[in-house]
Amino acid sequence: MGVLDGQVAIVTGAGSGIGLETAKLLAAEGAQVVVTGRRRAPLDVVVAEIGTAGGRAAARPVDIENREAAIGLVQWTVDTFGRVDVLVNNAGYSSRARSIRWVPKDEWDGVINVNMEDDAIRGLTVVKDGSITWPPPPLKLPAPAAKPAVKPAVPAAKGHGHGAAEPMAPRTLAIVATVVTLVFLFIGNNAPPAFLQHFTVFVLACFVGYMVVWNVTPALHTPLMSVTNAISSIIAIGALVQVAPPLEDFGPERPEAWILGLALVGIALTTINMFGGFAVTQRMLQMFRK
Repeated sequence: MGVLDGQVAIVTGAGSGIGLETAKLLAAEGAQVVVTGRRRAPLDVVVAEIGTAGGRAAARPVDIENREAAIGLVQWTVDTFGRVDVLVNNAGYSSRARSIRWVPKDEWDGVINVNMEDDAIRGLTVVKDGSITWPPPPLKLPAPAAKPAVKPAVPAAKGHGHGAAEPMAPRTLAIVATVVTLVFLFIGNNAPPAFLQHFTVFVLACFVGYMVVWNVTPALHTPLMSVTNAISSIIAIGALVQVAPPLEDFGPERPEAWILGLALVGIALTTINMFGGFAVTQRMLQMFRK
Protein backbone atom coordinates (compact mmCIF):
# COMPACT_ATOMS: atom_id res chain seq x y z
CA MET A 1 0.00 0.00 0.00
CA GLY A 2 1.46 3.37 -1.06
CA VAL A 3 0.85 6.69 0.64
CA LEU A 4 -1.03 7.93 -2.46
CA ASP A 5 -3.33 4.94 -3.04
CA GLY A 6 -6.64 6.08 -4.51
CA GLN A 7 -5.39 9.58 -5.38
CA VAL A 8 -5.04 11.19 -8.81
CA ALA A 9 -2.03 13.31 -9.77
CA ILE A 10 -1.38 15.56 -12.78
CA VAL A 11 2.26 16.16 -13.78
CA THR A 12 2.98 18.80 -16.43
CA GLY A 13 6.13 18.63 -18.50
CA ALA A 14 6.29 14.90 -17.74
CA GLY A 15 7.92 13.77 -20.99
CA SER A 16 11.46 14.04 -19.65
CA GLY A 17 13.69 15.19 -16.82
CA ILE A 18 12.23 16.17 -13.47
CA GLY A 19 8.65 15.69 -14.65
CA LEU A 20 9.34 12.11 -15.79
CA GLU A 21 11.00 11.11 -12.52
CA THR A 22 8.26 12.81 -10.48
CA ALA A 23 5.55 10.91 -12.37
CA LYS A 24 7.36 7.61 -11.73
CA LEU A 25 7.70 8.36 -8.01
CA LEU A 26 4.01 9.29 -7.68
CA ALA A 27 2.97 6.12 -9.50
CA ALA A 28 5.25 4.03 -7.27
CA GLU A 29 3.33 5.38 -4.27
CA GLY A 30 0.02 4.20 -5.72
CA ALA A 31 -1.29 7.33 -7.44
CA GLN A 32 -3.09 7.33 -10.77
CA VAL A 33 -0.83 9.70 -12.72
CA VAL A 34 -1.87 11.84 -15.69
CA VAL A 35 1.29 12.81 -17.58
CA THR A 36 1.02 15.79 -19.89
CA GLY A 37 3.27 17.68 -22.26
CA ARG A 38 3.34 19.04 -25.79
CA ARG A 39 4.53 15.89 -27.57
CA ARG A 40 2.67 12.57 -27.48
CA ALA A 41 5.58 10.20 -28.15
CA PRO A 42 7.63 10.89 -24.96
CA LEU A 43 4.45 10.68 -22.87
CA ASP A 44 3.70 7.21 -24.27
CA VAL A 45 7.20 6.09 -23.28
CA VAL A 46 6.63 7.37 -19.72
CA VAL A 47 3.28 5.56 -19.52
CA ALA A 48 4.96 2.34 -20.72
CA GLU A 49 7.72 2.64 -18.10
CA ILE A 50 5.19 3.22 -15.31
CA GLY A 51 3.02 0.34 -16.50
CA THR A 52 6.00 -2.01 -16.64
CA ALA A 53 6.82 -1.09 -13.03
CA GLY A 54 3.25 -1.94 -11.96
CA GLY A 55 1.94 1.63 -11.78
CA ARG A 56 -0.99 3.38 -13.45
CA ALA A 57 -0.63 6.31 -15.83
CA ALA A 58 -2.43 8.00 -18.70
CA ALA A 59 -0.98 10.35 -21.34
CA ARG A 60 -2.70 13.59 -22.33
CA PRO A 61 -0.86 15.91 -24.78
CA VAL A 62 -1.64 19.52 -23.82
CA ASP A 63 0.00 22.91 -24.43
CA ILE A 64 -0.57 24.60 -21.08
CA GLU A 65 0.25 27.98 -22.61
CA ASN A 66 -3.30 27.74 -23.95
CA ARG A 67 -5.57 28.50 -21.02
CA GLU A 68 -8.56 26.67 -22.50
CA ALA A 69 -6.45 23.58 -23.14
CA ALA A 70 -5.15 23.63 -19.54
CA ILE A 71 -8.72 23.90 -18.20
CA GLY A 72 -9.73 21.06 -20.52
CA LEU A 73 -6.93 18.90 -19.10
CA VAL A 74 -8.28 19.27 -15.57
CA GLN A 75 -11.85 18.66 -16.74
CA TRP A 76 -10.81 15.53 -18.66
CA THR A 77 -9.00 14.21 -15.58
CA VAL A 78 -12.04 14.78 -13.36
CA ASP A 79 -14.39 13.21 -15.94
CA THR A 80 -12.11 10.20 -16.39
CA PHE A 81 -10.86 9.52 -12.86
CA GLY A 82 -13.38 11.44 -10.75
CA ARG A 83 -10.96 13.72 -8.90
CA VAL A 84 -7.64 15.58 -8.81
CA ASP A 85 -5.58 15.37 -5.60
CA VAL A 86 -2.06 16.36 -6.68
CA LEU A 87 -0.80 18.89 -9.23
CA VAL A 88 2.89 19.04 -10.07
CA ASN A 89 3.34 22.26 -12.05
CA ASN A 90 6.65 21.24 -13.57
CA ALA A 91 6.31 22.54 -17.15
CA GLY A 92 8.61 25.35 -18.20
CA TYR A 93 8.93 27.33 -21.39
CA SER A 94 11.93 28.84 -23.15
CA SER A 95 12.53 30.48 -26.49
CA ARG A 96 14.47 28.80 -29.28
CA ALA A 97 16.47 32.00 -29.76
CA ARG A 98 19.68 32.15 -27.77
CA SER A 99 19.76 35.96 -27.59
CA ILE A 100 16.99 38.08 -26.08
CA ARG A 101 17.11 40.56 -28.98
CA TRP A 102 15.97 37.85 -31.40
CA VAL A 103 13.07 36.54 -29.25
CA PRO A 104 9.70 37.26 -30.92
CA LYS A 105 7.06 38.92 -28.78
CA ASP A 106 4.71 35.92 -28.85
CA GLU A 107 7.50 33.62 -27.59
CA TRP A 108 8.48 36.15 -24.93
CA ASP A 109 4.87 36.37 -23.74
CA GLY A 110 4.69 32.58 -23.71
CA VAL A 111 7.79 32.30 -21.55
CA ILE A 112 6.45 34.81 -19.03
CA ASN A 113 2.87 33.53 -18.97
CA VAL A 114 3.79 29.87 -18.51
CA ASN A 115 6.62 30.34 -16.04
CA MET A 116 4.72 32.90 -13.95
CA GLU A 117 2.29 30.13 -13.06
CA ASP A 118 5.13 28.24 -11.40
CA ASP A 119 5.31 28.90 -7.66
CA ALA A 120 9.12 29.03 -7.62
CA ILE A 121 9.44 31.40 -10.61
CA ARG A 122 6.59 33.54 -9.30
CA GLY A 123 8.29 33.84 -5.95
CA LEU A 124 11.52 35.06 -7.59
CA THR A 125 9.84 37.66 -9.83
CA VAL A 126 9.94 41.26 -8.58
CA VAL A 127 8.65 43.27 -11.59
CA LYS A 128 6.41 42.19 -14.50
CA ASP A 129 4.92 44.49 -17.17
CA GLY A 130 6.13 47.53 -15.24
CA SER A 131 4.34 46.52 -12.05
CA ILE A 132 5.90 45.34 -8.81
CA THR A 133 4.87 41.74 -8.17
CA TRP A 134 6.74 41.30 -4.91
CA PRO A 135 5.83 39.86 -2.47
CA PRO A 136 4.18 36.90 -4.19
CA PRO A 137 0.68 35.78 -3.17
CA PRO A 138 0.46 32.96 -0.63
CA LEU A 139 0.49 29.43 -1.95
CA LYS A 140 -2.90 27.93 -2.67
CA LEU A 141 -2.87 24.59 -0.90
CA PRO A 142 -5.63 22.11 -1.77
CA ALA A 143 -8.00 21.04 0.94
CA PRO A 144 -7.14 17.64 2.40
CA ALA A 145 -8.94 14.94 0.47
CA ALA A 146 -11.32 12.67 2.27
CA LYS A 147 -9.97 9.19 2.77
CA PRO A 148 -11.61 6.92 0.21
CA ALA A 149 -13.66 4.01 1.43
CA VAL A 150 -11.91 0.68 1.29
CA LYS A 151 -13.30 -1.33 -1.60
CA PRO A 152 -13.38 -5.12 -1.57
CA ALA A 153 -10.59 -6.71 -3.53
CA VAL A 154 -11.56 -7.57 -7.08
CA PRO A 155 -9.75 -10.46 -8.71
CA ALA A 156 -7.56 -9.24 -11.53
CA ALA A 157 -8.75 -9.96 -15.01
CA LYS A 158 -6.76 -12.35 -17.10
CA GLY A 159 -4.19 -10.31 -18.95
CA HIS A 160 -2.79 -10.55 -22.45
CA GLY A 161 -0.36 -13.39 -22.83
CA HIS A 162 1.15 -15.81 -20.34
CA GLY A 163 3.38 -13.08 -18.91
CA ALA A 164 0.35 -11.26 -17.44
CA ALA A 165 -1.61 -14.31 -16.25
CA GLU A 166 -1.25 -17.06 -13.68
CA PRO A 167 1.06 -19.96 -14.58
CA MET A 168 -0.48 -23.18 -15.84
CA ALA A 169 -1.49 -25.75 -13.25
CA PRO A 170 1.02 -28.65 -12.89
CA ARG A 171 -1.51 -31.28 -13.98
CA THR A 172 -2.57 -29.28 -17.03
CA LEU A 173 1.07 -28.63 -17.92
CA ALA A 174 1.87 -32.36 -17.69
CA ILE A 175 -1.06 -33.25 -19.96
CA VAL A 176 -0.10 -30.64 -22.56
CA ALA A 177 3.56 -31.73 -22.49
CA THR A 178 2.57 -35.40 -22.95
CA VAL A 179 0.29 -34.65 -25.91
CA VAL A 180 2.91 -32.47 -27.61
CA THR A 181 5.59 -35.13 -27.09
CA LEU A 182 3.39 -37.84 -28.62
CA VAL A 183 2.60 -35.63 -31.62
CA PHE A 184 6.28 -34.90 -32.19
CA LEU A 185 7.16 -38.60 -31.91
CA PHE A 186 4.48 -39.48 -34.46
CA ILE A 187 5.71 -36.84 -36.89
CA GLY A 188 9.35 -37.84 -36.39
CA ASN A 189 8.64 -41.54 -37.08
CA ASN A 190 6.43 -41.02 -40.14
CA ALA A 191 7.50 -37.80 -41.88
CA PRO A 192 10.22 -37.71 -44.57
CA PRO A 193 13.60 -36.18 -43.61
CA ALA A 194 13.10 -33.10 -45.84
CA PHE A 195 9.86 -32.28 -44.05
CA LEU A 196 11.46 -32.70 -40.64
CA GLN A 197 14.02 -29.99 -41.39
CA HIS A 198 11.33 -27.47 -42.31
CA PHE A 199 9.14 -28.55 -39.42
CA THR A 200 11.99 -28.03 -36.94
CA VAL A 201 12.52 -24.48 -38.20
CA PHE A 202 8.77 -23.84 -37.96
CA VAL A 203 8.58 -25.06 -34.35
CA LEU A 204 11.59 -22.95 -33.34
CA ALA A 205 10.07 -19.90 -35.03
CA CYS A 206 6.81 -20.43 -33.09
CA PHE A 207 8.76 -20.69 -29.83
CA VAL A 208 10.76 -17.52 -30.50
CA GLY A 209 7.62 -15.64 -31.51
CA TYR A 210 5.87 -16.73 -28.33
CA MET A 211 8.76 -15.64 -26.12
CA VAL A 212 9.24 -12.18 -27.69
CA VAL A 213 5.57 -11.27 -28.27
CA TRP A 214 3.01 -13.27 -26.33
CA ASN A 215 5.05 -13.91 -23.19
CA VAL A 216 5.95 -10.28 -22.41
CA THR A 217 4.20 -7.28 -20.91
CA PRO A 218 2.16 -5.40 -23.55
CA ALA A 219 4.05 -2.18 -22.73
CA LEU A 220 7.22 -3.75 -24.19
CA HIS A 221 5.66 -4.86 -27.48
CA THR A 222 6.70 -1.76 -29.44
CA PRO A 223 10.48 -1.90 -28.74
CA LEU A 224 10.60 -5.70 -28.99
CA MET A 225 8.68 -5.83 -32.24
CA SER A 226 10.74 -3.04 -33.79
CA VAL A 227 13.98 -4.92 -33.09
CA THR A 228 12.47 -8.27 -34.12
CA ASN A 229 11.29 -6.83 -37.43
CA ALA A 230 14.66 -5.21 -38.00
CA ILE A 231 16.49 -8.56 -37.73
CA SER A 232 13.95 -10.46 -39.83
CA SER A 233 16.31 -10.30 -42.80
CA ILE A 234 16.85 -14.04 -42.30
CA ILE A 235 13.37 -14.48 -43.82
CA ALA A 236 14.47 -12.47 -46.87
CA ILE A 237 17.51 -14.70 -47.24
CA GLY A 238 15.34 -17.82 -47.18
CA ALA A 239 12.96 -16.32 -49.73
CA LEU A 240 15.85 -15.39 -52.03
CA VAL A 241 17.13 -18.95 -51.81
CA GLN A 242 13.71 -20.21 -52.91
CA VAL A 243 13.59 -17.76 -55.82
CA ALA A 244 16.94 -19.02 -57.12
CA PRO A 245 16.89 -22.12 -59.33
CA PRO A 246 17.14 -25.36 -57.30
CA LEU A 247 20.49 -27.13 -57.18
CA GLU A 248 18.82 -30.48 -57.80
CA ASP A 249 16.16 -31.50 -60.26
CA PHE A 250 13.06 -32.39 -58.25
CA GLY A 251 11.03 -33.27 -61.32
CA PRO A 252 7.64 -31.94 -62.40
CA GLU A 253 6.13 -32.44 -58.93
CA ARG A 254 7.92 -29.31 -57.62
CA PRO A 255 5.33 -26.43 -57.59
CA GLU A 256 7.60 -23.77 -59.11
CA ALA A 257 4.85 -21.15 -59.55
CA TRP A 258 3.66 -21.45 -55.94
CA ILE A 259 7.18 -21.33 -54.54
CA LEU A 260 8.11 -18.29 -56.62
CA GLY A 261 4.90 -16.44 -55.71
CA LEU A 262 5.19 -17.11 -51.98
CA ALA A 263 8.89 -16.19 -52.02
CA LEU A 264 8.16 -12.84 -53.69
CA VAL A 265 5.41 -12.08 -51.17
CA GLY A 266 7.77 -13.02 -48.33
CA ILE A 267 10.49 -10.71 -49.69
CA ALA A 268 8.04 -7.79 -49.99
CA LEU A 269 6.63 -8.20 -46.47
CA THR A 270 10.06 -8.72 -44.95
CA THR A 271 11.37 -5.58 -46.63
CA ILE A 272 8.57 -3.56 -45.06
CA ASN A 273 9.31 -5.13 -41.67
CA MET A 274 13.02 -4.45 -41.92
CA PHE A 275 12.78 -0.78 -42.86
CA GLY A 276 9.86 -0.20 -40.49
CA GLY A 277 11.69 -1.91 -37.63
CA PHE A 278 14.79 0.19 -38.09
CA ALA A 279 12.71 3.38 -38.40
CA VAL A 280 10.78 2.69 -35.19
CA THR A 281 13.94 1.74 -33.30
CA GLN A 282 15.72 4.89 -34.45
CA ARG A 283 12.77 7.05 -33.43
CA MET A 284 12.66 5.52 -29.97
CA LEU A 285 16.41 6.03 -29.50
CA GLN A 286 16.01 9.69 -30.48
CA MET A 287 13.25 10.14 -27.89
CA PHE A 288 15.46 8.70 -25.15
CA ARG A 289 18.35 10.97 -26.19
CA LYS A 290 16.10 13.99 -25.63
